[in-house]
Amino acid sequence: MLDKHLKLEIKANNMKRVFVVSDTHGCLDILLDTLASVNFSTTDDLLIINGDLIDRGQQSFEMLEWYDRANREGWCFATLGNHEHMLICAYENPSDNTYIFYANGGQWFKSLSTADKKVDFVKFFGTK
Repeated sequence: MLDKHLKLEIKANNMKRVFVVSDTHGCLDILLDTLASVNFSTTDDLLIINGDLIDRGQQSFEMLEWYDRANREGWCFATLGNHEHMLICAYENPSDNTYIFYANGGQWFKSLSTADKKVDFVKFFGTK
């Protein structure tokens, strides 16, 4: 399942700057403030997030929604971190993996609406 995430190829020929961050852990507002502080441009710059977009912070679901939009627009890419891997495992096989996910910051998932829990979280990282 993780083989697709061992290599990330990005053609950044038209980008003026490339930013790399990691371990944002559901802190979307902090990430957005940081990007604003460097005058990040979605048309000129590229953002690479090196895993762990979710868990621990208060905005994990919002982070995934934001990442989905940014990725579709072509200026943000992410690698799969261990927290995303735990979410996917819990999503695909809840009876075996939910405890591990919740114990490592995945409690935010419990507060999602029924409709939000039906989102295909696997799609965010293209594992299927």
